[in-house]
Amino acid sequence: MTENISDLSDERGFMYLYHYKEKEYKLCEIKNQHARGGDIHFLGDQFDVVLYGKIKLLTYVNGIDQEKILNENELVVIPKGVPHILIALKDSLLIEWRNGPYEKTFYEPYRKLCEVLKNEN
Repeated sequence: MTENISDLSDERGFMYLYHYKEKEYKLCEIKNQHARGGDIHFLGDQFDVVLYGKIKLLTYVNGIDQEKILNENELVVIPKGVPHILIALKDSLLIEWRNGPYEKTFYEPYRKLCEVLKNEN
């Protein structure tokens, strides 16, 4: 049974958090040219599966911004401690979870980009 469902929807799309057996799962829509994230998780790796759409993942590793395009049915693992942001290249849906407790710290360069895209669209 699912417990503690939260709705964090906004103009970027819907986002539902589900707590199941001491883990948190996020079902997240990202509308075209909008972004989610702009943060870092220090207590566990993050797993994302694109269920629908196309997403550009930006990560900051060893002082370099890296870009990866994620398509439908693709899984990506973002190691703990890696700043990241997900930008929809078309309307997209993903599911996300972590192998540790949920916590986050904003990574300001990516968080600012998230806000810029939100205000432009």
